[in-house]
Amino acid sequence: MSTAHARHADPITSHEAAATVDTNRSQTAVLQLAHQYLGDYFTQAGAVATYQQVSRHHEDEQQQDALPRLSESRVRSAVRELQRKGHIAHAGYTDPPTGRREAIWELTETGEQ
Repeated sequence: MSTAHARHADPITSHEAAATVDTNRSQTAVLQLAHQYLGDYFTQAGAVATYQQVSRHHEDEQQQDALPRLSESRVRSAVRELQRKGHIAHAGYTDPPTGRREAIWELTETGEQ
């Protein structure tokens, strides 16, 4: 099991919480989500919103293969971890008429199933 890490300056409670996070499980769930629902290109915000929607639907339907319960920050962290592992790559930025730009991610050959 791979676990999350806290910064050196973080309080002990952050280190304790990080030790309980199974990063492999959350990364696998986000990668599965990308393959099944997000398509080749997606943003972190899109991944978070879709993850929440799909996991709620799985819970409502009481599906056995339901996605694990992940916080918004865990989904965002999993996206960055997948990028560091080479499963997804930066593909550019959104160009919203108003508001902030957002990174666009794409699945790589390593991330393909």
